[in-house]
Amino acid sequence: MIAAGLLIATALAVPAMACPGGGQCGGPGANQESRQQMMQQRMADELNLSDTQKAQFKKVHEDARPTMQAMRDAMRANRDAMQKLDPAASDYSAQVDKLAAEKGALVEGMMKERGRLQAEIAAILTPEQRAKHAELRKARQGKWKDRKDERRGDRPGRGDGPGNGPRGMGM
Repeated sequence: MIAAGLLIATALAVPAMACPGGGQCGGPGANQESRQQMMQQRMADELNLSDTQKAQFKKVHEDARPTMQAMRDAMRANRDAMQKLDPAASDYSAQVDKLAAEKGALVEGMMKERGRLQAEIAAILTPEQRAKHAELRKARQGKWKDRKDERRGDRPGRGDGPGNGPRGMGM
């Protein structure tokens, strides 16, 4: 009888654990949209959102997606343009100045959009959920920082110490 119960429980649990997309469930190779959906679902679960809140939360993210994607694409194009510059060109400095100004405007726009998105999310949440959301964000930021530090290690020329310029600039 116990064996039959375990067999049934296993039969029900295995499909629930199966990953769409060939087992890539958020690991390397999973697409950005599925990762975002998984993060949103995890947040909804951790904050214990109501069905109404889940629908509002989903709409806020869906509405922001095209704008955020356009900004990411523009940032990528700016980075690619910077990498393609010829340092020996006579107008190199002017080109760098132009791309730096564009990047500044893009970063400003991205920060404003993220701020707007966070304000919309906060408006959906109860005060208790907002407090829990702040805790979760702080914990995740700590994990991201730890991972970043772990990847960098003690390699010379890396980190936030003196003499270390912007990423990818070889300073």
